[in-house]
Amino acid sequence: VAHADQSVPVLSQRLRMSPHGMIDVFVSSTDAQFREVQPGNPPTWADATAYPSLGAIYLRAPGARSDTEPLEQVFDHELVHILVGRAFAPERPPTWLQEGLAQFHAEQHDLQDLRTLAAASFSGPLPLDDLERAFPENPHKASLAYAQSADFLVWLERTYGTESVHTLVRSMAQGLPLHEAVKNATGEPLYRIDQMWRDRFSITSPITWSRLASWDLAWLFSALLGMVAMFVVRRRQRRQRDEIAAREQEEEALMQAIWEGRCGVR
Repeated sequence: VAHADQSVPVLSQRLRMSPHGMIDVFVSSTDAQFREVQPGNPPTWADATAYPSLGAIYLRAPGARSDTEPLEQVFDHELVHILVGRAFAPERPPTWLQEGLAQFHAEQHDLQDLRTLAAASFSGPLPLDDLERAFPENPHKASLAYAQSADFLVWLERTYGTESVHTLVRSMAQGLPLHEAVKNATGEPLYRIDQMWRDRFSITSPITWSRLASWDLAWLFSALLGMVAMFVVRRRQRRQRDEIAAREQEEEALMQAIWEGRCGVR
């Protein structure tokens, strides 16, 4: 309760969106209860759901969750869904936009997302237009969709400032299509913004590799050093074995020559 009392005004201010009324929060102690009490049919992997029109958030209690993410962080994610959903009402916000905002403001854009995006260098990110109404059923593509939705907003803010994100969201809430909203937010056409953002995923771009967190780079570097060291050690051992074998052959040949000389073998 205390966290909710703090988060509602903080996230409302960050998003510049009013809660527009009460928000009910239900915490279920079991999976069966979680599915029974809510009005929809959540995915089997869902730890929480939000229904903006009803002003309702449904959470699993820590004991009924498999995810290690703090419950407060999950609540913030769903709270953003309520705020954004009500701001766009009666229309529905694009899936990529509401999920990107939810992850961004719940601070869920993390190491795993960076790994997912780094892997996208080979396949390329999904088109935002394909993520308007739903995310892919495929778990791998769904993970990429979540990661890139947040990443696009993070990149937009870092490149064009905080106000650009607010302008983008406000323009789309007013019903403008994506290309007009992006133009309002950045002053650039959508195709150029899209290309600039996608260029960071190119396999030739150094940013692709720098997107891996320092721990990953250290681990990868250590693993590579270990492989190189193992190769060097084994190569040295092989060379030493060859040298020993060669000396043994020379010694055997010398001893044979001495023996033959002593015995008068011709």
